[in-house]
Amino acid sequence: MVCENFGEIEAKGIAYPIQTFLVKNLLSNIKREEELITQLKGFNLSINFHEVGYLDKLYARELLEKTINKL
Repeated sequence: MVCENFGEIEAKGIAYPIQTFLVKNLLSNIKREEELITQLKGFNLSINFHEVGYLDKLYARELLEKTINKL
């Protein structure tokens, strides 16, 4: 599923807010690309989605988010 952060809700009997998500699409409906390669002047990005493990994906996402904030 492709989801988008939808915010937090308060639930009776639970002491902390619960994160909710909005389902945008099912992965089965999306054509999956195996690799992304982009090269611009001063910018290179290469990702092989089948080779990157879960923890590396989390780290890569953090790096991309920090980079986006700098742009």
